[in-house]
Amino acid sequence: MRATSRWLAGIGAACLAIASTGCEAPPDAAVLKCSARNVAEVAVKKDCTIGIREFDHHASATVKIDTRRRLGFVRGQFTVQQGSVRVALRGSTDAGSTVVVSPDAPAILEGSVRLSHRDRAFVLTFDPEGQAAGLAGEVSFEAR
Repeated sequence: MRATSRWLAGIGAACLAIASTGCEAPPDAAVLKCSARNVAEVAVKKDCTIGIREFDHHASATVKIDTRRRLGFVRGQFTVQQGSVRVALRGSTDAGSTVVVSPDAPAILEGSVRLSHRDRAFVLTFDPEGQAAGLAGEVSFEAR
């Protein structure tokens, strides 16, 4: 019993050490946080926030949806603090919609997407023109 207690205490200390290191995403990572409402995997709505602190190359975010339906409608609002970024919505079979975001021109992206059959997801891609910083977006998905 004593060995088990020491073993569990050791695991607890290791977990606390890992949690206290403050893992943080790299500046060029597309950070995605989502919440979803799902009724019987049919009436699905998912809301996500996306952020990239700074980047100078292609980035993307994959949004997985837990639904039996293959079609959906996506609406996103994007802003950027510095630079210009082309934001594109991609489904499994279509090129989707594209907008360009700059500090003086926030943009709204809307489009229908067909979710991929294998992983039920769509992708948002971000292509900056040079260096960009402070990309932020609010994206909503609704199964149709």
